[in-house]
Amino acid sequence: MARPRNQEANLIAVLNMHEPDSIECITVSFKFDIQIEKRIKALIVQGLYSNKAECIRNAVIIYMLYIHTTQTKPLYDGHTDYGTKPLIRVSIKNPIGFMKEIDTYIKKHGFKDRSKFFRAALTHFFEDIDEYESQTQY
Repeated sequence: MARPRNQEANLIAVLNMHEPDSIECITVSFKFDIQIEKRIKALIVQGLYSNKAECIRNAVIIYMLYIHTTQTKPLYDGHTDYGTKPLIRVSIKNPIGFMKEIDTYIKKHGFKDRSKFFRAALTHFFEDIDEYESQTQY
């Protein structure tokens, strides 16, 4: 009998996953701040990611690992008021297993919906980058 994998092992498996056509995927659409879009494009131009979906998935995985390993309530409750900030809609394909993991986190941590979760993950991701860059500047 196969031993069930824990949540962290599932996330690590997703990190090693590529996007072959043989993996069943679903498309997810959500909105986020246009500034986030600009920052994602900058990371792609720098060669750190090959496309927007890869960057967003990485941000989500890092956020989920952060929540899992620290066992703390997420830093963002997903209820950010964007007011009149311009939001853009993005659609990305994700493996079904990955989306099931995301949906588990959404329910467990009280996010209103997937969009709020993705925005929280991206906010956390770029705040980590900003903190790292501020600590490494001379």
